[in-house]
Amino acid sequence: MVEHPPRKLAVILHTDVVGSTSLVRLNETLTHQRIQDTFRRFSETISRHNGIAHEIRGDALVAEFARASDAVTASLAFQAANTTHNEALPDEIRPVIRVGIAIGEVVIADNTVTGEGVVLAQRLEQLAQPGGTVIQGAAYETVPKRLPFDYENLGEHELKGFDQPIRVYAVNMRPGSQIPEVEPLTQPEAGTLGLPDKPSIAVLPFQSLSDDPEQGYFSDAITEDIITELSRFRSLLVVARHSAFAFKGKNIDVKSIGQELNVQYILEGSVRRAGKRVRITAQLVEAASGNHVWAERYDRELEELFAIQDDLVRAIASTVGGRVEAAAKRRASRLRSLSIPAFDLCLRAQALQDQNTKEAYEEAEHCLRQAIEIDPDMPQAYHQLSLVKFWQWFVHWSENPEDSFAEAFQLAEKALALDETDGLVHAHLCLLHIYRYEFDEGSHRIGSALRLNPNDTKVLGIYGNYLIAIGESRKAIELFDTLRQINPIEPAWITRLKAIAYMTDGQYEDAISILKSLEAPTNLARGWLIASLANSGRLEEARKVLENFLSVAEKEMVVFPGRNLSKWKKAWRGIPYKNPEDDQQFFEGLRKAGLMD
Repeated sequence: MVEHPPRKLAVILHTDVVGSTSLVRLNETLTHQRIQDTFRRFSETISRHNGIAHEIRGDALVAEFARASDAVTASLAFQAANTTHNEALPDEIRPVIRVGIAIGEVVIADNTVTGEGVVLAQRLEQLAQPGGTVIQGAAYETVPKRLPFDYENLGEHELKGFDQPIRVYAVNMRPGSQIPEVEPLTQPEAGTLGLPDKPSIAVLPFQSLSDDPEQGYFSDAITEDIITELSRFRSLLVVARHSAFAFKGKNIDVKSIGQELNVQYILEGSVRRAGKRVRITAQLVEAASGNHVWAERYDRELEELFAIQDDLVRAIASTVGGRVEAAAKRRASRLRSLSIPAFDLCLRAQALQDQNTKEAYEEAEHCLRQAIEIDPDMPQAYHQLSLVKFWQWFVHWSENPEDSFAEAFQLAEKALALDETDGLVHAHLCLLHIYRYEFDEGSHRIGSALRLNPNDTKVLGIYGNYLIAIGESRKAIELFDTLRQINPIEPAWITRLKAIAYMTDGQYEDAISILKSLEAPTNLARGWLIASLANSGRLEEARKVLENFLSVAEKEMVVFPGRNLSKWKKAWRGIPYKNPEDDQQFFEGLRKAGLMD
């Protein structure tokens, strides 16, 4: 399997030298030396302000920060120092820089940083005056207003490569003020805050960027609804409204708020209404360090106020729930002590499951059984162990598949008995029921799951699986499209389900396009690709994929069906279709590709 560099959210600073070509004409060698010296000095300033200068590209430099305030401070400090430095030079070869700062997702590998965040920072930098700094609107809203910076709103700009206009601010030091002292980036230490076992979060009142009292009510309503919807996630501990609203209108840093409320994460944001449009920005911050975990901007037309409020709340709650869970898994995967608490063992098991190997699942099973020994009344441990046993059955990693499936069912029922308000457990039981062809029971369980948490990506994904199984593939496609709008970072298993929905509905080319786009296709995905290619008439390509499937399956599958179609029908763990015609369509594609009765 090809490993892809991990993505992360970061504050990116991009700078270049103004008029470098004209300077080169004066003296190429001296210009090169002075540009290099400029970037060396700027890199030192960046380092002192908690940043990392990743690379120098000719007459440009790219750096990464965890906080927008550090990036702005570093830029303004260097611009002032560079002006003084240049005034002392004896000639006209004086490198002047301009700086753009943005928040975005990036990939960092081999000290090279790439991604949308870099492109946005570069586009912004082109809008800066020589010796100036500009900042993206979303980044501007994360900078504490207690800092001595003055901002000039440059309005919204259409930038190449970006669908939505970007608000831009020019930033300068306030007259008569001094560069702020560097605030150290502190890393959270286990146990220092006495934090609860579950990932914990406080939603601060979203700031209304208007004097209109009506907008203030709208901002408060958005905040209250987000608190309510996040509370549906059983894996999160959400601070109550009255505690969070105690900080309304107060200029207190997130670390202090995190300590006072005893939470790991802070969600903050702002609301701006202009005419018939509303813009909401939200950012998730790790309280102990001040590092940004995630940030997003939402732009909507204000045709129906309550409908747009529901839309925004659902999108924010769905995304934040997943981001906090992912951050918690990354933390747990680094734990080494065998005496870690039951909850951390569950998180560690989740990180192992993400590796998607037989060995990792065996280790995850061990962690979860250990968690149950430590805390026999912990529903999450039973639920996760049920997921592990189901997947071991599903991909033939179990020597006794029927026992694994039966245990998965028993464990899920135990989890539900311990906590009947967990929507994910209801959804998982739906999945188990439909693989027993108990579609009425599955309908009951997925209905309960959706009532308990209609924002959970996993619940909605399983609902899509259920819709495909009962013959509602087009409805499933619509659901997956909506889900992609709510949370653009789509898990691979949901992408695969969307392709299956297209194939089941006879839209083979759409299914093929999606399945080919998967970065690390499993044999499960290859099976659906074979059927889609064959049913679309692309037989030669289908046969090539089949040969690839067989070569991998012979090594990995406990039950290897070879080229016998009857054995495939017994071994295949695809969709348990309610309608026989849907099943026949899939296996007819495999027969066309070369399997024999």
